[in-house]
Amino acid sequence: MKRTSQILTVVVAFAAVPGFSGHDSPYPQDYFESPLEIPLLLSGSFAELRSNHFHSGIDIKTQDREGHMVAASADGWVSRVKVSAVGYGNALYIDHPNGYTTVYAHLQGFREDIAEYVKDLQYSKKRFSIDVRPEKGKFAVEKGKEIARSGNSGGSTGPHLHFEVRRTRNSNPLNPQAFGITVNDSTPPRIFRIKVYPAEPGSYVRAYSAGSTNERTATYGQSLVLGVRGAGNSWSLSDADNLVVHGAVKFSIQTHDYHEGSRSRLGATRVALTANDEMLFESQIEEFSFGQTRYLNAHIDYEERQRNRRWFHRNHLLPGNRLPFYNGVNDGVLHVEDGVSYDMKYEILDIRGNTSTLGFPIRGVADEMDLPGTGKDAVISLPYGQDGTLSRSGIRLSIPAGALYDDVDLTYERTAPVDGAFADVHSVHDPLTPVHNRMTVSILANQLPVHLRSKAVVAGVSDRGNLYSLGGEYAGGYVSSRVRSFGRFTIAADTTSPTIRSLNLVENMSERSSIRIKATDDLSGIASFNGYIDGEWVLFEHDSKRNLFYHRFDERTDPGPHSLKLVAVDNKGNEALLERTFAR
Repeated sequence: MKRTSQILTVVVAFAAVPGFSGHDSPYPQDYFESPLEIPLLLSGSFAELRSNHFHSGIDIKTQDREGHMVAASADGWVSRVKVSAVGYGNALYIDHPNGYTTVYAHLQGFREDIAEYVKDLQYSKKRFSIDVRPEKGKFAVEKGKEIARSGNSGGSTGPHLHFEVRRTRNSNPLNPQAFGITVNDSTPPRIFRIKVYPAEPGSYVRAYSAGSTNERTATYGQSLVLGVRGAGNSWSLSDADNLVVHGAVKFSIQTHDYHEGSRSRLGATRVALTANDEMLFESQIEEFSFGQTRYLNAHIDYEERQRNRRWFHRNHLLPGNRLPFYNGVNDGVLHVEDGVSYDMKYEILDIRGNTSTLGFPIRGVADEMDLPGTGKDAVISLPYGQDGTLSRSGIRLSIPAGALYDDVDLTYERTAPVDGAFADVHSVHDPLTPVHNRMTVSILANQLPVHLRSKAVVAGVSDRGNLYSLGGEYAGGYVSSRVRSFGRFTIAADTTSPTIRSLNLVENMSERSSIRIKATDDLSGIASFNGYIDGEWVLFEHDSKRNLFYHRFDERTDPGPHSLKLVAVDNKGNEALLERTFAR
């Protein structure tokens, strides 16, 4: 590979502990214990493939309910407390004397003294979201003693505990199972499909089975998806006995891991591909930084994920991929010699060392084919490592160096405005091409009325012609925003106030423990929500995935009559007001 010298030292360190467990592990095996008292079943594994990121911990199932006791995994002190309507939701970070930090996320609530501390901060700052780092020792914790209750807060889609182990010095996450926090697992990973790509102009791959007329061919810029069959840990191709290649070829694989007692799809730890017993490409993830995690979109076949919702690990390196997880030769590209046969073999391992294999032959051929054209004409050819600008009538798109993982021939099309838009629709390239760093898109606003300039946003246009906000502001005759994907862009204006709707507010609230409100906005999104009882700010917790805001009654609200005022403001300054009276 082009970067073998800088990568090999990382992979060799992994290779010493193929299962990351046992006596030869570089990590302490008895220091940390499970944060839950219930049997460990996982719904998510470390470095599992997720949308735009690698999963940074393990997700532990909590029997489909909230409220399990969460215990400190080892002695230490609370180093960070975070409360958010998105992401980790309610989260605790605990530093330990051995140089590691454990993280507990999507919590229902904190230990009583921590909860009081957080609530006092929320009231003093008059906001729900909190991110605070208490001084060392303010909140000491003991191994096995309660620190929180499990929940479903933030971006969680169901009750569970997200648990991490990080290096304290750099916050890099590591696999908690490498520290001896393990689940029962003798199940090998399962292989679903492979994908084969001609790797250079003039190359092609043809797949067929003896005695069958079903023959498929892919040329450069195309690919073949091949199914597999098997059971246990041995797999083979199911829909092709023969693969013939002219030129160069590269591969990707769809594989998932499982363990006893759980149907959840988990991630494999190591994926290796050999050609005639020589390593062609290997990926293995033991540790990563949060600054690296979006490179997941270069690690996977992004188009396959967006189009078919399937996760394929690339077994080849895109030029703009900066992850240090790989080993092999020629960036995973196999240059096939005419008349030469190759025995290809995949080996997939999970954290416990359970292994699955897939073997298949390919054969090099000398004959050439008439190759089709490449499709749309490009308006700009942009190398992956350079910045560039697309400038057309009505639009400017600035692409910084490092935004792309591979060379791209940008395409562009302009069409008439859709309903509700104040500019033509500018279709820039293809949303199936991943973008790493944000690009700046500026759209000419000559169709935007002056009185709507302060309300304007760059809008995306869905396949059905619906508008959705991409943020942005008007300045200098353009509406501009920073975006992280290609697509269809126009201008929209948000002139509508948010909607506030009571879910349980009645005149007599004496038998109710909380006020529950739903607040939504139709375009730019809600920027702030505040509640006041008798003119005093009160805490409304926010569950963003349900658009819910709720206030839990406490000693601040005495028995008797009260006035309630709710104010929601969207990102374009449109305000909604709801006022009611109630009694406690």
